[in-house]
Amino acid sequence: MLSSGCTESGCLYVGDVTKPNQNLFSSSETILNAAGFWGSYLWIISLIVVILMVVEADVDKKWPCSIILLSLGGTGLLVNEKILKKACPCLLQDVCLRPPESANNLKVNGRLGMPSGHSFLTAYLATIGFSIKDKLYSKNKRNGDKYLAILLSIWLITIWSRIRVKDHTFVQVSVGSVLGCGLGMSSSKILESCIKEDK
Repeated sequence: MLSSGCTESGCLYVGDVTKPNQNLFSSSETILNAAGFWGSYLWIISLIVVILMVVEADVDKKWPCSIILLSLGGTGLLVNEKILKKACPCLLQDVCLRPPESANNLKVNGRLGMPSGHSFLTAYLATIGFSIKDKLYSKNKRNGDKYLAILLSIWLITIWSRIRVKDHTFVQVSVGSVLGCGLGMSSSKILESCIKEDK
């Protein structure tokens, strides 16, 4: 019988830390398994891209408004992890649990996976990328399009990777993405108001 965090090809996890297993990566699906493993860290690149977009933006007093956006994202993620995940079992117990293979099942509080925090964060960063390009760029919008392509790609890869390593279900990453996009669109209105106040 396979232990938590293991597949027939090998273990995806060691203890509480996600690590590639030599047996797993000797299979014919090495590239997909590696991509799935590293996909959980791509949100860092998304954050860097958003910061680069703000640096390149040419609207006056862009930093105070941008800091508000990033703060809202951090607050939203905190609410997602500390409140929504813990409240989920009160409504839909079966949907809230991570797949049996998830290494997070080794931790008492890690069994709850609804909504997916990684999907939430990358969706939020991709959505505010649209807002930053639209509101903070008066020139170089073509460069903004390149950044957006990166943000959208990372979002999709993250969704795939969370399912690939069996840390979340499709429903969990979908709900996380919807919530991230929703907060991102709401933040767009706040960004617009912030810019108008600065003028």
